[in-house]
Amino acid sequence: MSLFKRVLNILTKRQRHLMVVLFAMMVVGAVLETIGTGLILPLVTAATSPDAVMGNRYMRAVF
Repeated sequence: MSLFKRVLNILTKRQRHLMVVLFAMMVVGAVLETIGTGLILPLVTAATSPDAVMGNRYMRAVF
């Protein structure tokens, strides 16, 4: 029997459910962290070079 199946057999049904919820929350957190990291460069660009922001029609609508 694999180690994974042994661990699942030890856990109760509620604990297995919480394990799935925890995993899903970790995935969502990782995605949000990636998005947040990806937003750093555009914000730095907007702060250091306002002309670059005003030259972009999509960014001009936001700022």
